[in-house]
Amino acid sequence: MSAAIRTARLVLTPADAELARAVLDGSGPPTARGWPGPEALHVFHFAAEHGADPGWLILRDGLVVGECGTNGPPDADGTVEIRYGIAPPERDQGLATEACAALTRWLLAQPGVQRVAASIHAAGNPASRRVLERCGFTLDRMDGRDAWYVLTGPQMPGMS
Repeated sequence: MSAAIRTARLVLTPADAELARAVLDGSGPPTARGWPGPEALHVFHFAAEHGADPGWLILRDGLVVGECGTNGPPDADGTVEIRYGIAPPERDQGLATEACAALTRWLLAQPGVQRVAASIHAAGNPASRRVLERCGFTLDRMDGRDAWYVLTGPQMPGMS
């Protein structure tokens, strides 16, 4: 299991299959209104059923406001894909940007990770595009309706 990742306002707390089951049955940590959403429920159901790593819970002031993680280990080229989500009532406060930046920094410090990627529905999620751009990601390609963003090595703002 990974270590907690701390930022100015957030703690990204590692989750496991046991915690995923607790979230699903309502016995997990206290949550902000609107969390978990459909995407988080999908990730946590999969983790609970398959003993998988669901990633990290994003906590602010002791409440779960979102989740983040990867969509598997790095590929042969060292690219790992990330995902993140914030409860709707907690959006527009920079929390997704803060969590994405922290997760990306942590991943790029891990052995075998050369590049971090993220895909989003291009037209349907302009806010997520702005999150990635603020974190230093650049548009790599359009794949149908999805926009693929990447960040390679120490290009991230604030990384040396």
